[in-house]
Amino acid sequence: RRPPRSTLFPYTTLFRSEVVERDGEASLGRVAGFQDGGSSGLLEMESGLLIPFVRAVCVAIEPERRRIVVDLPAGLKELYQA
Repeated sequence: RRPPRSTLFPYTTLFRSEVVERDGEASLGRVAGFQDGGSSGLLEMESGLLIPFVRAVCVAIEPERRRIVVDLPAGLKELYQA
């Protein structure tokens, strides 16, 4: 079943959007690309972090502000830290 039309976003509107964490709204950087994964995809961050593009993680998308609010799964950020 397809989501309502109002929740669909052209991927190009997400590029260069700032991604912030919901708790505390710390910036995770900007979206550098998108990997299509079939039913869902991955936001590629400039830092190399890959964020699942699903409602449970991307809790607010504000294309007019070029901003995405995320609620990351525990441990995801730590996987990408050197």
